[in-house]
Amino acid sequence: MDPTPLDYQRPEPFHRRPPSLAELLVCAVLAAVALSTCVRVEWLNARAGHYLPRLPQDTGPWRQMPETQASFRLVQRTFDPTLAWRPLSPEEHRAVRQFAARNRLRDLVASWGLVQYAIVPLVLAWSASVFLRPRTPITIIVAALCGIAALACAASMFHRGYLTSLGWS
Repeated sequence: MDPTPLDYQRPEPFHRRPPSLAELLVCAVLAAVALSTCVRVEWLNARAGHYLPRLPQDTGPWRQMPETQASFRLVQRTFDPTLAWRPLSPEEHRAVRQFAARNRLRDLVASWGLVQYAIVPLVLAWSASVFLRPRTPITIIVAALCGIAALACAASMFHRGYLTSLGWS
């Protein structure tokens, strides 16, 4: 029996190309942005008195707080009329600093913290796809570091509840 024309054609194996330098740089930059945002959120959260994750009874939108001595005096003078002329106590100074850090934390979470919900899955998907391609030791190292950074950011992002902390949902 003669072979058919289909028997003579072997399918060519699909060759995946290794990741390019541009892909490595884009992923590394995105991972660095996510990691720096995550570290900054953690640092501001510590300065804000570990405000995140918000308590279950703390519902509603995240409000701006007075972050200067003048605005603190203005807001609190209805509760303490002596604030108009007396110096602030150390506890009140600490509260003003904490309110300022809380406001910066809120601004960071509302901007770059929410961007992480798009960046982190992208970096995770890219680093996973590198392991499905032919790779060199440098691509393995970059992909592993990007993947570890993205996993750490995802853990922090969901533990601190960036989206739910804003009171929008």
